Amino acid sequence: MKAKISDIAHRTGLSRGLVSSVLQGGSSNIGFTPETRQKILRAAKELDYKVRQANGIGVVHCVGEHQPEQIDWIQWISPMLARIQIEAINHNKLLSVFGYSSMQLDTLLQGGRGPQIFKRKNIDGMLITGVAQPELIAHISETGVPHILMNISDAHTHGSDSVCFDEVFTGAQATRYLLNKGHKKILHVSVGWSGRHYSVQSRRRGYEQAMAEAGLPGQVIEHVEDRRMGKPTPEFIMEMKRILSGPDRPTAIFAYNEGVAACCHRILDDLGLRPTDVALLAAAWQEVRMLELLGIPGLELPGAEMGKVAFRMLLDKMQTNEPVPTVALRGMIREP
Repeated sequence: MKAKISDIAHRTGLSRGLVSSVLQGGSSNIGFTPETRQKILRAAKELDYKVRQANGIGVVHCVGEHQPEQIDWIQWISPMLARIQIEAINHNKLLSVFGYSSMQLDTLLQGGRGPQIFKRKNIDGMLITGVAQPELIAHISETGVPHILMNISDAHTHGSDSVCFDEVFTGAQATRYLLNKGHKKILHVSVGWSGRHYSVQSRRRGYEQAMAEAGLPGQVIEHVEDRRMGKPTPEFIMEMKRILSGPDRPTAIFAYNEGVAACCHRILDDLGLRPTDVALLAAAWQEVRMLELLGIPGLELPGAEMGKVAFRMLLDKMQTNEPVPTVALRGMIREP
């Protein structure tokens, strides 16, 4: 039988927490004397205790302009994070998750300091996600810590060390689905933060390509949200109602994501329009279940698969210290 922390605690008459702090770098707020440390080390040697080796993997998520405590930011990466946690357990890796705002990162980097995660001695590789600035990525590269960019940039921007969704394909796939249903007037409801994430412009480009291939004009409107209220602005709602009430209204809507789709669904309901009047489709990877409950078809992006791929790419890079080719994932249409 392999010796455990509890065996050493029993032999020395000390607490498990104290023994763990000495042998495994446990709770840093537990103090001990040099004599106590030697006592624990001697007992560990006598019992042939083997320290469990585990590499540390860090997940750094930049939440953009918000402060981490202002939003449930874990929700935004939960499909990926759940799979990363499973992979970490299966590969005997410790996992640390950190969230930062753009302002926090700017302050740290301009002051010549890295985020707190860089001070963790057991971090041997990192997964970077969210709205990450080039300065952060450059800083991480300078540290020499192996890292993979997860859902930050497309395959054209980073040919290696990145995993992303093929968002041009996403936009085209969603649009072609509606075209194949016989729709010729398709409205794309995008979002107004186009400079913050590659998916916004890429999905729009895929939509425009598919419409052009079909010889049809496109129409795009940006969903605008009042951040203080967490609701779409009255101006956006009025514009949507104007478009949907006109004689040349679209017969289908391709929504950027689940939140935009839910907003469109409420507006259609207010106008008394049914799915047979205006069809609705959304790209989704966080709240696919919500779309099912609303009866909205979804183009499901494989968030969990992204977490799995990102983790295994990082393992490869940690072992070889060589760049890993970028992987672009594609989703599937799911009907309620």
